[in-house]
Amino acid sequence: MNELAEILIADDSKSNRLSLAAALSDLNADLLIASNGLETIRLATVHQPALIILDVDMPDMDGYQVANHLAGNGHTANIPIIFMETNFARHKATLHGNSIWPPELIYKPINYEQLNQRVVDLLVLAEYRNGIATIRQFEDEVEDEADEGIAGIDKSGRIRYCN
Repeated sequence: MNELAEILIADDSKSNRLSLAAALSDLNADLLIASNGLETIRLATVHQPALIILDVDMPDMDGYQVANHLAGNGHTANIPIIFMETNFARHKATLHGNSIWPPELIYKPINYEQLNQRVVDLLVLAEYRNGIATIRQFEDEVEDEADEGIAGIDKSGRIRYCN
């Protein structure tokens, strides 16, 4: 990765936050720490981290409420989230509906080796996603500045795009 990625750790337990930070300290990343849902939303909005590791069972706003809030914000909607939960929290999720089940989920107690691998994989994906966004932005700028029309043609000669 070219720049240091930012990872947001959100857990109401200080010992869990410290354990997660220690486990991720070998990664080439800056760690942001939040102790509650509102702080998580604020830090995610300001920093737009590459990844959020989010405790599901927090007192003021649970992780599902935080995720739903972030999903509704265009600046934070695409930030990948790894949810941390206990079996109790799984039951609680059914109260929020099945549509918010995350693709990334780890259970407490945390297997830190597994967590590190998931984090690395998601950071690589985030780097690719950022690269694609940069290419699309460049393409849009070229189209806007072009004095002539630009057409995208596939191998069979059909026009697939035209400005």
